[in-house]
Amino acid sequence: MILFHEVLKDKHLSTALIRYALFFAWCTAPYFCVDAQEAKHQDSTTKGQSIDYSTGKEELKSLIGVYLDLSAVSSVDVAAVSRTQYMSAKNAAATVTTITAEQIRARGYTSLTDVLMDLPDYKIEGLANQESVNRINVRGVFGQDKFIVLLDGVRISSPTNEFMPLLENYPVHLALQIEVIYSPASSLYGADAVMGVINIVSKRSFDMDGPVEASSSGSMYSRFQGNILAGFTLNDNINVMMGAQYMYDPMPDMRQFYPEDYGRENTLQTGIFRTGFGIMRPQSPIRQQWGSPISANAQWLKVEAAGLTVSLFRSYARSTTCLGYPQYNAVYNDDVFFAPTLTMLSGMYQAALGRTTLISSVVYSQYELDPISNYRNLFNNLGPGYKYAFGSMFKVEQLVQHAWSDRLTVSGSLTAEYFISVPKTTDLESPMVSSVGLPYLQGRIFGTANARNPLGIDADIFYIPYLNVGGFVQAQWTPISQLNVNVGGRYDANSLFGASLNPRFGAVWSPSRSFTAKVMYGTAFLGAAPRYAFEQYGSFSYDSVNNTYTGSFWKLANPNLKPITSQTAELVLLSFLNDDVSLTASGFMTALNGLFREVPDASTLNLYGGRYKGYPVSTIVIFTNQGRQVTYGATLSAQYIPLRNQTTRVELFGALSWIDGRISLTDNESEGREIPYVSPLAFKGGVQLNHERLQVSARVIWQDRQRTVPFQSQNPQRRQTIDGYTLVNLTARYTLLSWLEAFVRVDNVLDARYRVVADLTHPEAVTIPQYSEIEFLRGTPQLPLRATVGVQLTFGRSER
Repeated sequence: MILFHEVLKDKHLSTALIRYALFFAWCTAPYFCVDAQEAKHQDSTTKGQSIDYSTGKEELKSLIGVYLDLSAVSSVDVAAVSRTQYMSAKNAAATVTTITAEQIRARGYTSLTDVLMDLPDYKIEGLANQESVNRINVRGVFGQDKFIVLLDGVRISSPTNEFMPLLENYPVHLALQIEVIYSPASSLYGADAVMGVINIVSKRSFDMDGPVEASSSGSMYSRFQGNILAGFTLNDNINVMMGAQYMYDPMPDMRQFYPEDYGRENTLQTGIFRTGFGIMRPQSPIRQQWGSPISANAQWLKVEAAGLTVSLFRSYARSTTCLGYPQYNAVYNDDVFFAPTLTMLSGMYQAALGRTTLISSVVYSQYELDPISNYRNLFNNLGPGYKYAFGSMFKVEQLVQHAWSDRLTVSGSLTAEYFISVPKTTDLESPMVSSVGLPYLQGRIFGTANARNPLGIDADIFYIPYLNVGGFVQAQWTPISQLNVNVGGRYDANSLFGASLNPRFGAVWSPSRSFTAKVMYGTAFLGAAPRYAFEQYGSFSYDSVNNTYTGSFWKLANPNLKPITSQTAELVLLSFLNDDVSLTASGFMTALNGLFREVPDASTLNLYGGRYKGYPVSTIVIFTNQGRQVTYGATLSAQYIPLRNQTTRVELFGALSWIDGRISLTDNESEGREIPYVSPLAFKGGVQLNHERLQVSARVIWQDRQRTVPFQSQNPQRRQTIDGYTLVNLTARYTLLSWLEAFVRVDNVLDARYRVVADLTHPEAVTIPQYSEIEFLRGTPQLPLRATVGVQLTFGRSER
């Protein structure tokens, strides 16, 4: 009751409640007339048959119900492991975790980040990046560009691999299940699947409780979130699904919770910023009201008929570019933001010819950064410095699967992809405009305009088209009933960064129903996308005496950058002690070669001779392929159902992970140093209670001491560290009526003041007065306790 009192006491909550009420009414009004009987079950897919993403799995709806034992749960079919057929997660030759629709609902997940936070071997660095909000580390490998996100097998992460926020722009309410594959997947998906894939398998109308489902919630500090999902059939053979989600979060004023970090002086009121580079007074107008909002939305449409599936997906995310900076180093205003939009349109047709299945697909995907995206921080004299980026992909693919016998299935594909990329620009004087199209984009470098040169210096805007042609072949062989063997590989020829061959091998042995062993090996590669090879940033200063410019720092392009390559070996042991107890032990080792490292151009390739645009620059850095990283680890997971009957189910689950590794910063360095951005030990677990109309889920995340980027002054092989943390999250849901559910979600129940690692986290420098405090030296502060209340409604609920 105290918690609800605090929620209602929030002076901004009424605003949020009004917002989500209006959103809810607007979304649901067109659907009141939909007849529940339109949702008809037409599931025709069986295990082992060719994949059809238009086919749902009715049994998934009850995975957290009161009847299923753990063995049944582990047998959920997954699609992303093979691309051409369903197979049970237990028997798939990969390390795979499946999150079901019921788990998403019970745990109150609204974004992919919510899902990944609870998964073993994932570490989330929250509020640590100005472009993606959160940074994601999986198995000790840093960055969400190391895995790809799919919707029904089609890529919805950036086609040219820009960093994308994983907020409510990737909605999970439309998911029948989410398949998280840790294994390298370049043998099936090509570039960038170094640490696996995340595949959102969408619902069909018969997977829903009614033709329309809608949810709306409001949180402390005025956060609002709402979504809607509608599904129906036409003429008994056309299935239509549509959905939308919206989230707006003005964010708490972090000065109230971390005054020593953000600074007690109100810089927005005084207009004086005592930055790490000295006192600055913004020349452009600033607003006196603190603002750091984050918002996201997504829309989705899928139509299926007679083997044809057409999908349209659009997502938008807007994050403040002040993240990671104290208030004296950045302008915390609402109009200082970074906002990418992704649009994907796909068509897929599947046909069966005897033992052969053909799947033809066409995909267009586009990423575009809002031209008024901008930074205002100490690096551009408190700006604004505008940014722009663009990426597109047009892809055609033919998949073929042939069942030679009941024990042998062979599949393959041919793919052609055409890309266009405009890598993220340097800071520009004004938003990017073009009246004649992409190849003719023009902009001028921020801060270079003056009385003698009123137009400033032209920025380099790269327009990069490139082509990729590839294909894979794989065989699924069951020589005996207890053994399943998967062998395959993919070849890609890319006009930008060359050719790549990535083999894959996996074997799954199940001598009994209670034990399964997997061994896997695969290679993968992170493409040298234009984002890495061509992105630029830096600044010039004007010398009025000599009427010239000089630069102190520029990061410039290296068109010869090559991909990062990786090799991964994995072992998984799964044992069911009985129907209510399961244990899983897994281990892995990944080696990455040819890392992307920023190095001084003058002492390496010397591409620029110390000058850019004809002007001298003190330090020029480029990305080059240098160094090697090896990560290794093991995870022990357990699930236990102490109570399971017709009305009640209690499940306990937990995973203890150990992840470590070594990184060599140069090709000649043999010993290696500690890898950054990891907590060597981590535990994630919780309890799930289902009792009649009530669902309660409590989860805990414990992270050991966290490694930062800087090395210890006394030992250059070891990283500086910051404290770990314990985070507790709670969700409760109650069914009031057959069509109405109420829920409450409390994040950071203990109201912990904890921090995560950012690029410039530097604990040793905290005691050095003259050190330029650009980011948070002690680590990036995280959000305080936040409670959310909401409702979920089902219109025209079908009683099945």
